[in-house]
Amino acid sequence: MSEPKPERRRRRRRTLGIGIIFILLGAVAAYIAFTEHRGSCNSTTPSASSSSSTSSNSTPISVNRSLTNAVDYLLSGYNPHLGLIPETPGSCVYWLYSDNFLAAKALLQYGDGNSTILAIGQNISETVQRDSELTGADNQYATSFGGGPCQIHSSGNYNVSSSDGVQIKTTLNNGTGYLNDTQYADVAFLMAICFHNQGNATQAVHEYGVGWNQFDGIGFNDLPRNGTGPYQTYKVALYIYAGDMLSQPIDETALTTLLRMQALNGGFYTGYDSSYSRAGTLTNTETTSLAILALYNYLEK
Repeated sequence: MSEPKPERRRRRRRTLGIGIIFILLGAVAAYIAFTEHRGSCNSTTPSASSSSSTSSNSTPISVNRSLTNAVDYLLSGYNPHLGLIPETPGSCVYWLYSDNFLAAKALLQYGDGNSTILAIGQNISETVQRDSELTGADNQYATSFGGGPCQIHSSGNYNVSSSDGVQIKTTLNNGTGYLNDTQYADVAFLMAICFHNQGNATQAVHEYGVGWNQFDGIGFNDLPRNGTGPYQTYKVALYIYAGDMLSQPIDETALTTLLRMQALNGGFYTGYDSSYSRAGTLTNTETTSLAILALYNYLEK
């Protein structure tokens, strides 16, 4: 026996009403998500594209394109209200050292001829200087790039401020012990850069060799990796950066590895395994900034 028509109509109305309710709930949820995004701590405004930066270098276009995309990655994350770039895209955590110190250096070096990029780099640099409330200790990059002292202390992370969901942090090398250059490839390369800036070419090349000896053909197999952990991309970038600075030959394998660690968003993944898989890692400001410095020096040599 068929269902009476009035009952069928009531059933359709109930079904239609339930559907409308779900549609309205979805619209409300979407609106809430939209307004929350607008008010998020990582508020950004359109920035100048790095494509307007002048370069007359005739090296392979893949390296030039990689560099341009990496700079655009930093610019896209720049928060003009804070004068800083977050740790990762969409994050509310901002590191003075090392992320924004390196980002400022990368943008100021790359942005020659582009007044907007230079202004952003300078603003980040001034923010790092102003917000570095912890005094009496240095970060390893600031010390090494500044030319000394060349021994690197162990590090600690500190909270500088926390307000409205925004966390500003910093890493300082203010421990009592020293990091061993034979156990940390990055320490060896930073010491090489430091000695170079002091004019001690012999010691700089020696430290560079100490770091390079930890390369196993895939990445730097130092103490943090310990044979099974992830290779760290920033150490490959530091190797290229230091090598170009010291006029040492660069292994093209390392350059190829660095380039393949770049994501579609222009940033560089923090790590990879022996098969070059980046699974489980993210792009971040520190790694990308060091990659920019390395690729820029490579292009300019």
